[in-house]
Amino acid sequence: MVRVKQTFSDSKASCSSTTLQNYDGLKAPDKSGDTGSKLPSMDPSVCEFIAENELIQILPNFNERTIHLISGDFGPFEAGSPVTVPLWFALQLKYKHKCKIVPPEWLRIDELKKLLVSETERITFAPVPNCFFEIAHILVTNAYSDLEHVEQLKMLVRDLQDKREAKMRTSIIKFMEQFQKDKDDIFSDKAVIHANAQLNNLSRLEISYFRAALTEPSKWLDRLFATMHGGIKSQAVTNDDFC
Repeated sequence: MVRVKQTFSDSKASCSSTTLQNYDGLKAPDKSGDTGSKLPSMDPSVCEFIAENELIQILPNFNERTIHLISGDFGPFEAGSPVTVPLWFALQLKYKHKCKIVPPEWLRIDELKKLLVSETERITFAPVPNCFFEIAHILVTNAYSDLEHVEQLKMLVRDLQDKREAKMRTSIIKFMEQFQKDKDDIFSDKAVIHANAQLNNLSRLEISYFRAALTEPSKWLDRLFATMHGGIKSQAVTNDDFC
């Protein structure tokens, strides 16, 4: 058996592709209105790094016995026979021209159209595959030759992202409107302004983008209410029950 050294695992860091801001199919939000707040700890590059631990199928062009990695045993490898490996390992083999990456079922034209229809028909966020945007970006960037109709794939992913961004903006507006409804209570001596937001089916990447958009306004409103009346506190709660 072949035992891969720890350095093989460490090489994962070097194979991480460019961040999602550079992928025109997955646009980063406009930061022109940035208030100078700290960036969230989970930025797109970290989300992408985590996504590279997801399993994916490859078609190797070599023969090898089972390879033992920290994350598990993978193989044996037989030329032309599909085998499942971590995405970062698949990228390493791809760079060395040792395999062809098999795209996941959801990264196909028909499946993306179904996801787009589901997102359009639902008022709330539709569920998407785990690490959907990160894996789509990684494969479009690093396994272009293994995908069919790449430009159409990018267009569908972009359309899906646009619809979800629009829903997020609407959710943020509704979240802020909860404060507006309670404006008559602002001058009460014991006023406590409550607001709640429940956002299900958001991906890790979307959470990293929009967390500040939900938390920062509530902080500013809290300061505003405190200025208007010393005894007033706003209790803005975001429900992170993401599924």
